Amino acid sequence: MNSILAVGILVIAGFFGGLVAKKIRYPRISGYIIVGMLLSPSVLNVIPSQLIREDLSIITDIALGVVAYLIGGSLSIERLKKLGKNIVTITPFEAIGAWIFVTALIVSLGHFVIEFDISNPNFYQTYLPMAIIIGAISCPTAPAAILAIIHEYRAKGTLTTTLLGVVALDDAFAIISFAIATSIATVLIIGVEALSLYQMFIIPILDIAGSLLLGA
Repeated sequence: MNSILAVGILVIAGFFGGLVAKKIRYPRISGYIIVGMLLSPSVLNVIPSQLIREDLSIITDIALGVVAYLIGGSLSIERLKKLGKNIVTITPFEAIGAWIFVTALIVSLGHFVIEFDISNPNFYQTYLPMAIIIGAISCPTAPAAILAIIHEYRAKGTLTTTLLGVVALDDAFAIISFAIATSIATVLIIGVEALSLYQMFIIPILDIAGSLLLGA
């Protein structure tokens, strides 16, 4: 399928999905998500997986950049100063709590639902590294849906500012946590010699610092 045709189908189908969601008094984003699920390779396969991974990947990158920019633009410096303590307090508990819960869940139940193509897989080289990485991926809060609902209903106030602040800080925390999780998983699978403090801490911090400078 041509990539331009695929984008056209997604836009038109998403538009009508949003209208239907609004008619039944649901946020438009609900319609977009349902349409995306229906058109995905795992359901109707209207948009092939190869097209999503290759030709349309740039749209994902642009969309994420726009979402991050809009989150920053929606935050008020004055409100952030007042709510900064709450945001900084909520984010670590929310992110680390999700990491611990998901990791523990996969460690406990992973061997019942996940099978590896090797006989007698070593727990410390299979399930545990996978659980740590998936747990780190679960840390961030998906910003697109939250931002879409806030903009659709023009929500303002203490809760909205706190939520946006937590989402922004949450994503920064997720970058570092994923780098740490990847390094730990690599050590468990390959060995201590694979540990790189530079990749674990320095690269994520430089990425975040560069983004802050560019945004400022």
